[in-house]
Amino acid sequence: MGNIFWWALADCDYNSAELTEIELRGLVATLNESVAKIEIDVRILQGHERFTSMIKYAIQKAKMLDNIWVGLMGEAGSGRKLTVLQKTISGNGIEAWMTLDDYVMAILEQDAEFLALATLNPSVLSHEAIPSIIPVSIIDHFARYLCESKANISRGSGLVKDKHLFEKKMMMDVDIISREIIKPSSPAIHRIKPFKLSLLDQITPTTYAPLILFYPKNHIHSKNPQAHLKNSLSETLNSFYPFSGRMKDNLFIDYYEEGIPYNEARVHCCLSKFLQNPKTESLNHFLPCSPFRKEPNPMEAAQFAVQVNIFDCGGIAIGLCASHKITDGITLSAFLSTWAATTGGPSNKLVSPNFTEASSLSHFPPQNILPHIAKPLVERLWFREGKYKTRRFVFDAKAIATLRAKARSERVENPTRVESLSGFICKHARAASRLASGSPRPSILAQAISIRRKAKPRLSDSSMGNIFWWALAAYDYNSAESTEIEMRGLVATLKEAVSKIDSDVRILQGHEGFIGLIEYAIQKAATVVFSRENPEIFAFTSWLTFGFNEIDFGWGKPIWVGLMGEVGSGRKLTILQNAIYGKGIEAWVTLDENVMAILEDDAEFLALATLNPSVISQ
Repeated sequence: MGNIFWWALADCDYNSAELTEIELRGLVATLNESVAKIEIDVRILQGHERFTSMIKYAIQKAKMLDNIWVGLMGEAGSGRKLTVLQKTISGNGIEAWMTLDDYVMAILEQDAEFLALATLNPSVLSHEAIPSIIPVSIIDHFARYLCESKANISRGSGLVKDKHLFEKKMMMDVDIISREIIKPSSPAIHRIKPFKLSLLDQITPTTYAPLILFYPKNHIHSKNPQAHLKNSLSETLNSFYPFSGRMKDNLFIDYYEEGIPYNEARVHCCLSKFLQNPKTESLNHFLPCSPFRKEPNPMEAAQFAVQVNIFDCGGIAIGLCASHKITDGITLSAFLSTWAATTGGPSNKLVSPNFTEASSLSHFPPQNILPHIAKPLVERLWFREGKYKTRRFVFDAKAIATLRAKARSERVENPTRVESLSGFICKHARAASRLASGSPRPSILAQAISIRRKAKPRLSDSSMGNIFWWALAAYDYNSAESTEIEMRGLVATLKEAVSKIDSDVRILQGHEGFIGLIEYAIQKAATVVFSRENPEIFAFTSWLTFGFNEIDFGWGKPIWVGLMGEVGSGRKLTILQNAIYGKGIEAWVTLDENVMAILEDDAEFLALATLNPSVISQ
């Protein structure tokens, strides 16, 4: 087996009358002679004529091909900014095959200074007319062009109307250098029974939640941190074995020998430079999977994936994707704390996971019918088609105190940071959505709530799985309060919805019987999915208590915790995460593209929120 073939080259003189007339008989005769001589080629390739003969043979064949035009490609499959320099057919000039972001290429194609020396895609037959271009002049101008493009756009050149387009499209140059699968180190893993999904796992779609931990070089003392990470990950999977498996029939996780995809990548940038002016749109390059996309093949999807990104300076970004099918924030935190402790971090962070409690008969046992009924409701909460943008807004401690004061009312005397921020962001997102659409719509603020301590009997924090539920706060846009988009009323409505989640948990646990479960699912579906008013759903989840900024692999705490660039499938989602310094909060907000454009220019919103500030100077 292998590539055991060679080319017979029939040299035809294109200046001869014979080829001009496309003389079939002469062409066939030349080809026949070439095939007959291929035994000589094979003898040389096998080395029978010594190495010198092989070199001469290669030069001779190269000369035969010298007058043939060599094209390269159309569109690149996976993007990177690449220029390939190649001789023109005449040998007097150089072809530069350039790959750029589409909008950058559109600007370059209209750059008069560039086109004064470069001819765009001329005829191959007239290459003699192309002036000779010194390669270094191309590179110098191209590099200068990239540096000046942002200034050109901001001056209003008319080529790009969106003032944020350059920042959105400038992507980090990240090259994957290896791919492998990490499996549990213990051979006893084959004897472990399948992990049974709970009802809450069953009705959660398969999609990946992202997380990126950034560590500077001066924190990393290990000579080979990548090897330590892989070995400790393999050991951690012995206790967190469902993370290594695959799902079957939406009932359980098995096949633990399938393992975790593990990539290593090289980042052609210094970490400090990236953090000085973080391009959040580039963050997906640090992740092994697309975040928050509806996975088309859930039975084949890995439950966890890792990408370790090494910067030129030696800094590391660990990109993580956890399947929400079996992982909520508390579960992810337990897994990462145990992996970090196994690598060399604080040993008191080790967690002994419980993978049986949540699916037990006394809590949330799996069902056969309900997940199918609940699917439209859950997917309506998670996925909507459209163009979405994610932006990072930072609220410092002073801004949060101001928001808590604004949210205070007779109904809510002491609003929490999460309630105040959720109400403020939802208020302004709703206003932006109304401006974008031109008409009001009812809205629902959906807040993710851990229900471990609301279950009867209570579940411990070591109970693994998707043990959370959504508190749904419906808001009537026809009321005077909603017309004014009153923040205090919105926060009060949210708090009431959270207080009522105990009754939801009671029903989900089956205390009202199977019929009660069915009626509950139908009622929620009618409110959210099948309502003729088509309410907007603004989802919020707080990651403030998960301790992601404390994950220590023996190198100290991360210098920053990032989340994602653009989401794979859209929904209006806000994730609240601790700012790395002080007592501030980062809000990673995903909205419709046109709605986000309005929010980014909302002066009242930006008076308290800072759009994507430098990480180093927070």
